Parts: sequence; structure tokens; C-alpha cells
Amino acid sequence: MYKTRMRTAILLIALLAPCSAVAATPPIAKGQWIDWSELNRRAAAAQAQAPAQGEDQARALGDRVGQMVAAGDCRGGEKMALAAGDTKLAQAVRNYCLR
Repeated sequence: MYKTRMRTAILLIALLAPCSAVAATPPIAKGQWIDWSELNRRAAAAQAQAPAQGEDQARALGDRVGQMVAAGDCRGGEKMALAAGDTKLAQAVRNYCLR
């Protein structure tokens, strides 16, 4: 059970990694099997390369996304949040727009 959860978490992290970091590396699948250790290393490296947002930058992003959502562009707000790497903001947009 724990291994399945860990593998799922690692896979989700890898999917959230920037596309350019993943595209520049050779494929990790060897035949039918996936090298989970290599996938974990890549995800950690991609996360380390992502610039950390300051509080002011995060607030400005939240304001821009909030204005988009208030104008009725939920999909655009979610895309902007995801492009900036703010998955919590993207989830908040989804939750708000689905109610």
C-alpha cells in the first residue's frame, strides 16, 4: 500500500515538473518497466530548478488570477496558476469555479 502511494506521489510530482526539464532528458521507461529512482531524481531536480516565489510575487499572481476568475475566465486563471507552478492556487480556482 505504501509503495503504491509513494509511486503515485512521485508520478504526480513528475507530471507537475516543467515540460522543458522532462523533454531535455532521455526517456526513463526501459521496455515495459519504469525506473522509479530515476523518475524521483528528475522530479527533485526539476523542483530545485523552479524559482521560489516571494510573498509579493505570490500575491501579485493571486491578484491577476483572481481578476481573471472574477471576469469569468476560470480556465485561463487555472492555466496561469499552473504555469506559475502554484498548484494550490490552481486547486482553489477549480474549487471556486465548480461550486
